[in-house]
Amino acid sequence: MQARPTTRWARTIGEEIITHLHASGRLHAIQADISNPLTVYDKIAKVLADSIDISEGNKEDVKGILGHILAFCGSTSKVIELSYKFIRSTLALMINTLASMAKLALKGL
Repeated sequence: MQARPTTRWARTIGEEIITHLHASGRLHAIQADISNPLTVYDKIAKVLADSIDISEGNKEDVKGILGHILAFCGSTSKVIELSYKFIRSTLALMINTLASMAKLALKGL
């Protein structure tokens, strides 16, 4: 994978997630339920996990998104499962990487 921890790849991965959610008809599931106590990332993980059951194409899309996230974070791990728990932990890894990038950027100011 060519993904690296750069702002370009962060945007690309974000766009992949939104595109997948829209194409699978699940974007509304995140937008509609703002009163739910789950975080946005919990909701995204749940919707991505749920979208896998809709079609084989969705399964491959989610697997690709997770693979890009792992590469972005510099992880040598592979996508081993497509459960909510694994998807959420992968998103958490991305959040931590983005936070580290922001801290480095602020140090450079």
